[in-house]
Amino acid sequence: MVVDNSTVVGNTAESGGAVYGTGADLGDLTVRNGSIIRGNQATAENGGVVRCDKCNIGSFVVSGGSSAEYNAAAGEGGVVECDGLGRVEVADGSSVSHNVANSNGNGDSGGGAVRCNNLGVLRVSSGSQMDNNTVPVSPKARGGAVFAQKVVGLVVEVSDGSSLSHNGAGGSAGLRGGALYIGGTVSNVTVTGNSKADDNYAGEQGGCIMADNVGTIRIAANSSISSNRATAKYGGAFFVYKTVGAVELVDGSSADGNQAGTDGGFMWAESRLAVLSISSGSSMSGNQAGSSGGAVRVESVGQLLITGNSHADGNAVAARDKVTGGFVRADSSIDRFVLANSSSMDYNVGGAVHSAFLGEVQVLAGSSMSHNRALRGAAFQSHRQTGPVLIHQSRCESGHVCRLAGS
Repeated sequence: MVVDNSTVVGNTAESGGAVYGTGADLGDLTVRNGSIIRGNQATAENGGVVRCDKCNIGSFVVSGGSSAEYNAAAGEGGVVECDGLGRVEVADGSSVSHNVANSNGNGDSGGGAVRCNNLGVLRVSSGSQMDNNTVPVSPKARGGAVFAQKVVGLVVEVSDGSSLSHNGAGGSAGLRGGALYIGGTVSNVTVTGNSKADDNYAGEQGGCIMADNVGTIRIAANSSISSNRATAKYGGAFFVYKTVGAVELVDGSSADGNQAGTDGGFMWAESRLAVLSISSGSSMSGNQAGSSGGAVRVESVGQLLITGNSHADGNAVAARDKVTGGFVRADSSIDRFVLANSSSMDYNVGGAVHSAFLGEVQVLAGSSMSHNRALRGAAFQSHRQTGPVLIHQSRCESGHVCRLAGS
């Protein structure tokens, strides 16, 4: 199906506001060359514009300055609802925004713009937007922009001045994945080239993205994942049921000002985070959590690296005088910590880093670890520390810098 320099506006049906198909796959859905899909509704069920009932769509592509906006479904998928969907792409100054899925007021899923299974690629590129999509009503609303299940190896990319922002999954308990709810594994999340995934919200968990496992989260080239929030519980930007391979911030990028009601202002993960790297003038600062891990709460961290004039400053937990990791809490271990090359870990509240086991620590080359605040161990607290501690040509000031076992 191709919509080329055309309009699909104001259609209404109980299911599939403009197009309904069942059984046979629909192929690709392409909206291009300034086309407009607007104000279509599914008044009783799913698919505000297109419903492929028990069938697959190859791809959903909106390009060439086209838009799919202000569509709505009483059920799931404000624009598209289908079984399998290979690729969603918004490109060339296009927009998929302001769409709504109400999940019939009591459903357990959503997808303000897209609801599907087996999604392979989600790409927003070249000055495009996937913004302000919502699942506002359901007590179990999930995926303000996209809800996808049975996912293996999804690739998410926001690039070249594009945005995945201001999406929301409700405003009360049970509401997860403010922008994306992914039932399965995400291989990579990349936000790059002056792009942003900001100001998304979930009533409970995963203000920006919720997934089972994530390979790499990379924020690059002056991009940001900032000011996302999970109001009641965990993971202001990311909630991950199991493991995360790496979080990488490079080239002046930021993960600032994210908030969680309880744990992990930027990210909460059940298990291990192999690498957290903040480098080349980037920052993870000003994140907040109610209980622990002002920025990050995980089971363990392999390497925690802050280098190249980068900053992890002003992160905080609400329990200000307790030691719960104002910046990072890793319950079992942090194998290696490096703060180097004029970088800083300053003014964190609740103790900057908290872990039961702390391995190698290096603070090097004009870096600063100062004015952190906690009842004890304002920079580090660990019950057991076996690796070497090296502080060279750097500044460590104000209060108990480090509390280790027996101190």
